[in-house]
Amino acid sequence: ARLSSDVLPIFRVVPFLGRFFSPEEYQAGGGLVALLSYDMWREWGADPEIVGRTLSTTGEDDLVVVGVLPEGFEAPAATLMEPPGVWLPLPVDSEAYATSRTSRALRVVGRLTPGVTVEQARREAETLAVALATENPDAYRKTEAGHLTIGVASLQEQTVGKTGDVVLILLGATGFLLLIACANIANLLIAKAGSREHEIALRSALGAGRGRMLAQLLTESILLGVLGGVLGVIMAWTLVRAFQILGSSELPRLAEVVVDHRALWFAFAVSVVTGTLFGLAPAIITSRVSPATSLKAGGRSSSVGAGKSRLRRALIVVETALAVILLSGAALLATSYLKLQQVDPGFEAGDLQAVEVGVSVAYPSPERRAGYFEELLREVKALPGVDSASFVSMLPVNGYTFWSPDVFPGGGDGVTIEGLDGLVAGPGHFETMRIEVISGRGFLEWDDENSGEVAVVSRTAADRLWPEEDPVGKRIAIGDPDSSLVTVVGVVADVHNMGLASDPRGQIYLPHGQNPWPPQMWVVVRSGQGGANLANSFREIMRRLNPNIPFEGLTFLSDRVYSSVQRPRFNAFLWALFAGTALLLASVGVSATLLNSVIQRTREIGLRVALGATDPQVFRMVIREGLWLTGLGLAIGLAGTLALSRLLASFLFGVTATDPVVLAGVCMVLAGVAVIACYVPARHAMRMSPVQALRAE
Repeated sequence: ARLSSDVLPIFRVVPFLGRFFSPEEYQAGGGLVALLSYDMWREWGADPEIVGRTLSTTGEDDLVVVGVLPEGFEAPAATLMEPPGVWLPLPVDSEAYATSRTSRALRVVGRLTPGVTVEQARREAETLAVALATENPDAYRKTEAGHLTIGVASLQEQTVGKTGDVVLILLGATGFLLLIACANIANLLIAKAGSREHEIALRSALGAGRGRMLAQLLTESILLGVLGGVLGVIMAWTLVRAFQILGSSELPRLAEVVVDHRALWFAFAVSVVTGTLFGLAPAIITSRVSPATSLKAGGRSSSVGAGKSRLRRALIVVETALAVILLSGAALLATSYLKLQQVDPGFEAGDLQAVEVGVSVAYPSPERRAGYFEELLREVKALPGVDSASFVSMLPVNGYTFWSPDVFPGGGDGVTIEGLDGLVAGPGHFETMRIEVISGRGFLEWDDENSGEVAVVSRTAADRLWPEEDPVGKRIAIGDPDSSLVTVVGVVADVHNMGLASDPRGQIYLPHGQNPWPPQMWVVVRSGQGGANLANSFREIMRRLNPNIPFEGLTFLSDRVYSSVQRPRFNAFLWALFAGTALLLASVGVSATLLNSVIQRTREIGLRVALGATDPQVFRMVIREGLWLTGLGLAIGLAGTLALSRLLASFLFGVTATDPVVLAGVCMVLAGVAVIACYVPARHAMRMSPVQALRAE
């Protein structure tokens, strides 16, 4: 990667070894020097004396190492396609950059003055754009937007993207799950309180003060929370690696996440706080026991008061409502992921394999690059098991644009069309990728420097360039309105270069035989041959043609498509994990609460049976109570889901956050789980003997 003189100071980094480039070395012809990334320095043996050493390169002059960048420094992905290992100075006074107003290959970074917002910088850039367009009307032709635009965006937002929202939503889901678990624990403690009334009454009669008993009960609940926290930390220590693998490409710097002292203190604080808060209500209720009333009961627990019963039912409603929110989110994300998998990427990924080949150093001249790729393609096509092969400057569904030129229909007199993906491809590219040719033709062997310049456009590009017209035979200028006109010879189907969730931007394809300038190309092979065999054959061919060009390994296009949906898959999996756990906890909570209620109502149920109540009537009575609590929780949970729908909307594809079918399915699942959860206490109630129940009275 090349960088100008102000980039490293803007990033506020200092060299690990040596120095940065001097001002003179940023001038054209000012010096053949290089900086190494820390990782590259480690790969080359971590030599502390590497400053001053020479890097031998093929096809160019040797470079002198002047410094090593610090450990951990990595240019943000928004400024580079790949993290570079070697940095070179960018001569901004060279003709390509100092005088050209149409070369827009550079990414610009800047640090805002304290107190200045991104929106203020954006407005200033818009003012600058208008001034530039006014002063240089020939260089900045009219665009679809009607004027020249300069985009300004926060580098943090460009780097993190939606990750911040993902983390916050997952944090909220974790909080919901914690609340459900704590509600269950509180319910169990309240149930336990009923069996301890005699013990507490006896302690009180022997002189124990209420504060002392409250402290004892809180200590027990806090100890319960801390023990749970310890178990959680052990599980986190075990599972953090699996979490890193699952979300490796979705959460920036996830590899640096460890269960360190900060995580331990956080876990301890959460354990103590939750143990205190959710043990407080049961402790207060238990400590209010009247010694006289309880001891008169002859050692038997007195019946649970109305306050306890209402609190336990309220907790069940709350945890059911939270489970509804989590289950709704999981169902929506899963539906979105399934719909995303059904999107046609525009090509057939099966049996497609690709190798990235960089030739800029070995073959500086475009003519020699063209010769190398022609020979390489000829050798690859001759391999056994290879059905077809070609090459292209950018693989699909990679999430970035290799080249986005301005396009001028009919030349400089028309409106500039922006935002199209520019690609350079070899002969037979569309046949190899199995991209549908809608009209016209693809690239052929004779589309070279000796024939007329041609291009192929995608359907979306054709609709933007010539709405409701046949594009075949039309002519366009690319990059510069005064450049030579190129004839469109074909229209092909759209390819999702920016990912399956994004609408196709539209593509302009140019034949490599007429445009051999890209410094690297992807050789694409459709073959039924195994990856290992093809890789070995490929490596041997490249070594034979030029041993100085490295073999970077095979990339399977099916893996690339699979990886392109890793973010929605990651989100859906985690939400499903949270929702499944919440559903389990809620069902256990409902079942335990109803079972305890049945036990507390033993005498009442026995009396009902003695007076003629049948088993189905007893069964329906218990089921009715459980379904009433579940229904109330469902209503509150659906209201909460609708209120939070906007938070999930940006993560969904092909489904709305208020989809009635999905939400109805969630209600049906929860209702079914509630019936199952109510079955055990209902069966227990049916099996009660009225003689034993009344004898206890």
